Amino acid sequence: MHRIITALSVTLIVFSNLYSSQPERWLVSTTQEFLAGDFKGVSLDSEGKLVLSPGLEAVYETGQALIHSAAVDPSGRIYLGTGNEGRIFAVSGQSGEQLADLEENGVFGLAIDNLNRIYAATAPGGKVYRIDRQGNVEPFFDPREKYIWDLKIDRDNNLYVATGPKGIVYRVDPQGRGSVYYDSNDTHITSLAFDLAGNLLAGSSGEGLIFRIDAKDKAFVLFDSTMEEIKSLAVDRYGNVFAVGLSYEPGAAPAAAGKTPAKKPAVPAAPSKNGDEDTIAVEGTRKGKKLEIYRIDRDSLVETIYTADAEMAFDLSVRDDGTVLAGTSNKGRVIAVSPRKLLRVLVQTPDDQVTRLIESGGQLYAASSNLGKLYRLSTESALKGSYESDVLDAKIVSSWGNLRWRVGRPGENPPLLHTRSGNTAKPDSTWSEWSEAYRDSDGSAVQSPAARYLQWKAEFRSGSSSAGLTSDRNALESVEISYLQRNMAPVIGEVTVHPPGTAFLKIPVSNQAGGGSLGGPDNAHLLSLPRSVRALETATPTPPPRKVYVQGSRSVSWKAKDPNEDDLVYSVFYRGIDEQSWKLLAENRTEDYYTLDGASLPDGIYTFRIVASDRPSNPPSSELEAELVSKSFVISNTAPTVTLSQPRLQDRSASFDFTARTTASLVYQAEFSLDAQAWRIVYPQDGISDSLQESFQVVMENLSRGEHLLTVRVIDSIGNIGTAKATFTVP
Repeated sequence: MHRIITALSVTLIVFSNLYSSQPERWLVSTTQEFLAGDFKGVSLDSEGKLVLSPGLEAVYETGQALIHSAAVDPSGRIYLGTGNEGRIFAVSGQSGEQLADLEENGVFGLAIDNLNRIYAATAPGGKVYRIDRQGNVEPFFDPREKYIWDLKIDRDNNLYVATGPKGIVYRVDPQGRGSVYYDSNDTHITSLAFDLAGNLLAGSSGEGLIFRIDAKDKAFVLFDSTMEEIKSLAVDRYGNVFAVGLSYEPGAAPAAAGKTPAKKPAVPAAPSKNGDEDTIAVEGTRKGKKLEIYRIDRDSLVETIYTADAEMAFDLSVRDDGTVLAGTSNKGRVIAVSPRKLLRVLVQTPDDQVTRLIESGGQLYAASSNLGKLYRLSTESALKGSYESDVLDAKIVSSWGNLRWRVGRPGENPPLLHTRSGNTAKPDSTWSEWSEAYRDSDGSAVQSPAARYLQWKAEFRSGSSSAGLTSDRNALESVEISYLQRNMAPVIGEVTVHPPGTAFLKIPVSNQAGGGSLGGPDNAHLLSLPRSVRALETATPTPPPRKVYVQGSRSVSWKAKDPNEDDLVYSVFYRGIDEQSWKLLAENRTEDYYTLDGASLPDGIYTFRIVASDRPSNPPSSELEAELVSKSFVISNTAPTVTLSQPRLQDRSASFDFTARTTASLVYQAEFSLDAQAWRIVYPQDGISDSLQESFQVVMENLSRGEHLLTVRVIDSIGNIGTAKATFTVP
């Protein structure tokens, strides 16, 4: 038994030489945590679990960078408006073709009337064209606006045109005669829809307003959002209005005169060349920085149902069950928000943005940008898929512990997990290969090499009984990996010697809970507790020490941190400038300051040395230290010696010489007073006080006859004061 224990001890010592003693854990289990990863054939369900997604089939590739608009005719034929070459494509079934090539760069609006004629809106250089099914193009309406952002057609084939930068909506009759329908006084009208009563709804950019336009020049603001732009509008079968609100980075482009400054409305972008407290936030309960999705009921009650800080949504669709679908810019996803405001990632495309959602023939299509493609979502789940987690940054090269995961309703073909590691923030060819699949969900030792960064991947396979859009069978609910950072030495960033006489007075902190603190009355095992538990004891920040003046004291303070966030203790040493060995003043100190009683030391020049150690958080064999020596400082408890000469009298003038001497500190300043009047400064004869000895001369003229008193005082750089006096008589 003794031999076994010895071998184990050696193993622990070798390990502890390399790594810190306190393990960390990386737990991925919430919706927001899963959202940070990449979905390939995998969905995130409304309970925050990973499952196989609906099948995603690429239907047509336009060869264009961006798809700005889409429309469907009664036969189910899908039309796509693209940029940056202003082309229109028609897709039927599995095949498609280019229908038209317009002069302008982008086709931002498409609409189809009840005669199956296609209307296309372009920008910049906003024009409306009418196109038949054979692709014959004719100019239809030119509002002489720079941008046209959206088109809608009413049941009488009147066309409504949303424009910018003057924020005007035009109505155009079937013969192409147009007029201003509503001038919003905002910068852009970006989106249009009809409510169940046939009223036109319009979303703006600049103020982020939603208008209900009942008739020409007659509008009512349904909602004044806090965002800059209302990007998309949709109405469900009950008359509820849904809207996407977007906000942008600072630096909006200037608007037309008299208009609110606003950025140009959002368009898809071209390709660009762990905590201790676990908080889950319900979507829609906070303000988003970039994206908010609203629901406005028929009584005009507004509810925010989804918010996001780092993504945008370009289009909305509302299902019959009240679920809101949105195409987003966050890795080209289609997200779904249930009536209970539960978020779900339905599918992720291989492209950067999903810019349009189309329903045709009972099927859902997603149009993407970068590159411009059309996808169809299957009514059955995919046969396989994978999910790649976000990358863990362990901050320091770390050793990986066990991988654990939890699967809900396990069945045939459960998910398989793999890991890889590397020392670059983004995985590249220098990373390790994906590991073999781990089999034991209760705890599998991670095989990837020690490194700073780690990533895991889950592979999903459909079971033989798979059917339907998605299934909660074999749902991946959580993944946890433990790791241990390589121990790094503390860092002392600075050491400050404070002015003479400065003393630090610790302010006691009362235990507001009224009882023993963690670890017992003397905190005996407080440092052994997990950081998350110990944080309860230090939830109230310790107040900084009070500075007071104490004659002769010298104080030093320092700033130190540990890369591993280990607990630190400090030792304080001092030595004289002409000495070789350091003398210990204090050890095992947790405060980052110390006050020395200088009155108990002889006059001289000294320095402090501060040593920081992480031994409270590490075994003896792996503790590390850092040290830093202060600038030199002076201790002087002896007042300056002042030697005053006899006066030299001439008529009514008198002159005196005096010498000031110090033992360690420099002469700082000399002053004199005649007959107890105001003190006056006198400079040394060499012009500057910068030595242990200085000579001075005082000359006084126009003195009155009789006895006079001259008082001299000298202050050294520590603040000690020496004095002298002389009496003389002017005859």
